[in-house]
Amino acid sequence: MNKTEIIEIGTGYTSIPAKVGAATEIVVEELTRASMEKGLDVVIFDISDPHRSSNDLPITEVPMPEMISGKVGYSLGVFHKMKRVWYSLSLARHLARHIRKNKSYILHFHNQYNFFFFRMLTRASRKKNVRLYYTNHTYTWSLPWDQIKSIVRKRYFMESWSMKKADLVFVLNENTSSSGNAQSRYF
Repeated sequence: MNKTEIIEIGTGYTSIPAKVGAATEIVVEELTRASMEKGLDVVIFDISDPHRSSNDLPITEVPMPEMISGKVGYSLGVFHKMKRVWYSLSLARHLARHIRKNKSYILHFHNQYNFFFFRMLTRASRKKNVRLYYTNHTYTWSLPWDQIKSIVRKRYFMESWSMKKADLVFVLNENTSSSGNAQSRYF
C-alpha cells in the first residue's frame, strides 16, 4: 500500500513562507518542516505568488489572478472575504484533480472557507481515500459560550460545520477543548 500523503493547506490570505506576521501560515510552514524531518510525504497547497520568498518547502501553487493573490491587507473587510472565497473555490478544484484513487491522503485545513468549499464541491468518489483534518485557530472559541454564542452563529457557522464534519479536529487552547466550552456546547 502507498504511503499516505499529507497535504497542508494554506489559507489563501498570504503566501507561505509568510512575509508578514501571519500566524496560521507560520503554523503550516512549521508543521510541514516537522513532517519533512520525520520523512513523511507532505506537500503544501498554497495561493500562487510570483513574489514568494525563496524556500525549500514542497509547495503546489493554486493559480489565482495576481491582482487578487498579490494583494495583502491588514483589514478583514469585504475584499479579504472575497479573496478567501475565490481561493477556496480554486483550491477545491485543484485538490480534487490532485487526488488519485490508489493513494490515501490527509488534507489538513486551517481555514473554514477552504474546508467548507472542498467538502461541499468535491464528489464523494474523489474523497473516498481522504481523511479531513481541521485546526481551529480562532481565538473566539476560547471565550465563555454566553459571550460568543451570537458571534459564532453569525461569523463562524462554517467553522462550526467544518469541525463537525472533520475526521479529526485540533484546537490550540485548553478552553476550547475542555468540557462546557463553546465547541462542545455548540455541537
